[in-house]
Amino acid sequence: MQRLITIAGIGSGNPQDLTVRARQAILAADRLAGAARMLKLADALGCGSVPRLADWRAERIVRFFKEDDTWEKGCVLMSGDTGFYSGAAGVQTALEAAGFATRRLAGVSSLQLLCAAFGFSWEQMPVVSLHGAKGDAAGALKEHGSVFVLPGSGEDLRKLQKSLLAAGVSDAKLYLGSRLGYPDEKTICVSPGDLPEDIPSPCCMIVQAGKTGCESAGFGEIRDEAFIRGRVPMTKAEVRDIVCAKLHLHSGSVLYDVGAGTGSVSVQAARSAPGADVFAIEQNPEACQLILANARRFQCGNIRLVQGEAPDVFEGLPAPDTVFVGGTGGGLEKILAALLIKNPGVRIVMTLVTLENLARVLAAAGKLETEEPEIVQVNVARARAAGGLHLMTANNPVTIVTITGKRGKL
Repeated sequence: MQRLITIAGIGSGNPQDLTVRARQAILAADRLAGAARMLKLADALGCGSVPRLADWRAERIVRFFKEDDTWEKGCVLMSGDTGFYSGAAGVQTALEAAGFATRRLAGVSSLQLLCAAFGFSWEQMPVVSLHGAKGDAAGALKEHGSVFVLPGSGEDLRKLQKSLLAAGVSDAKLYLGSRLGYPDEKTICVSPGDLPEDIPSPCCMIVQAGKTGCESAGFGEIRDEAFIRGRVPMTKAEVRDIVCAKLHLHSGSVLYDVGAGTGSVSVQAARSAPGADVFAIEQNPEACQLILANARRFQCGNIRLVQGEAPDVFEGLPAPDTVFVGGTGGGLEKILAALLIKNPGVRIVMTLVTLENLARVLAAAGKLETEEPEIVQVNVARARAAGGLHLMTANNPVTIVTITGKRGKL
């Protein structure tokens, strides 16, 4: 006897949103599994007497189908669509590993339901899920103009609100929906500052950018003049570009910008990797205000200011996989040693303008568990008008040193 288990997407859980094929699979099943809320749909279809397991965990679903061999057709009910942020893949893998034949049926996703409710198209809308993971909705919003967000909890909504306000997009619009597909469906449109306290769960939202804006995210050059400067030193544009390339940033990176100054490297890093977590570490109060101002100016919701002296403030921060050291306040050796304790395989990029500081870096690296340092010197000259001619005026050479710790466990 060939037994088959169907993993069916049931959309919102309202019988009216159920596809014909999913309805047929549920009605034909002589064994059902799924979270308790999903199984209410089976009851509504008249399947209350069918043996069932009210659980979503793959290992328990496998055990449930193994414990009896009299059934022919099983069905696992999954909310939404089985291919859209669903547990269907894990359940299917576990069932097939246990020797069961399976198939998947698509359902209507929350993305489709919410876009339909507000009359939006969604084919080019990026998706950010906050379910047990970090996601930079502000960065996606900056790049695409709109983003669909799946919050995991009310706390996730508050964090999203905070990141949007910190990124300076207070005029964005939040289109929220809860109980989608049911008679008591609720949809609202608010600004980030007006997010209500009592949002029913589960919910989802679309964030659309307002008129506030800046250059789009990515690796494009940011002119030095675009930053709010004050009297704080700043890493210049050409050097900044090289530094960000050597940091090997990616979505999910944890970056420390030690001695962040105006936040110019933090901003460029945050824009080039919107999914990264950027910790701008600075002890100068004036510079701290500039970091916050530039993060707002460039709408970087993934920059977190850490005010204090390195390495003392490292405690409590997640371990970095990459670090830029622009200033040390004289504590270079302690900072390097502390970074390697946080992550023995960390990548550290430093900029230096004096031979004495270069010698100190190399001496410190020689005492630590690091690979051979990479050393590059950058010479930049800019043209200036001189009468009817143009002359090249050289900036001070900048030495960029990259040190990588010998791989170890975090």
